[in-house]
Amino acid sequence: MREYRVMPNKHFDFKCFHISGLRFDTRTKDYKIIVIHCSSYKQSSYQASLYTLSSNCWREVDCTLPTSIKIYYEYQPDSFVQGAFHWLAVDDKSDYVIVAYDMVDENFRIIRFGRPNIEAEPCYNKGYVNKYRESLALIFCTSEGGLLLHLLQLWVMEDYGNERSWTKHLTVGFGPLLKVENLFRFWKDDELILYDKNEGIVLYDLQTKEIKPVAGMIGGVNYLYVTVYEESIASLRRDEENHQEGVHSIDMIHDPRLITIHDK
Repeated sequence: MREYRVMPNKHFDFKCFHISGLRFDTRTKDYKIIVIHCSSYKQSSYQASLYTLSSNCWREVDCTLPTSIKIYYEYQPDSFVQGAFHWLAVDDKSDYVIVAYDMVDENFRIIRFGRPNIEAEPCYNKGYVNKYRESLALIFCTSEGGLLLHLLQLWVMEDYGNERSWTKHLTVGFGPLLKVENLFRFWKDDELILYDKNEGIVLYDLQTKEIKPVAGMIGGVNYLYVTVYEESIASLRRDEENHQEGVHSIDMIHDPRLITIHDK
């Protein structure tokens, strides 16, 4: 729709940490942005701020999490499942947990997982929270040397909210043709978006093992972020506003630095 809104200024105390998510609330027909921030890596007290388009302002929301919970501060895909955002965290027992924020009810909750049963003894283990089809999922990757990932486990929460329903869906070993440095999210049912050391961005089918390079990728893995967006025709304007008050139009110019993978 080529509309944009200049949001009100907001100071966030995130000298070293913040995560965020943007979604359209279909129940209230409102855009919402949640930002969780923390001023120190060692700090276990988080603050959260919520922006709503209808009010056009920020407000603080209760972010009372157990002090033992440490949210991973590195880049995480904004896994949106069942009306809530999910971020990977760890507790004081080094067990994986998921911090969830419900964008409709506007509250936080903790979903526990425990320790994964990894088939190989890794020297490097990395977890990702993700959306697999319409379910909440956790991906665990291991490496036997360096930073290249070689083994992947996919766990799926079959019954959302039921911590006993975690089920190991599959285990995949990356073959010699792939030199995986990072993975991002699922594109289609079984296609995972990966970063290969030689090919750059690729689509990897976990079932068929088919590799599809994505042409035009530029930049290194440390500067690369991938998101999957849902198109919407919901206007940024509120009903009482006219075109000149707060909402503006912009001419869209294709930027060759941005890559869009279209569903065919």
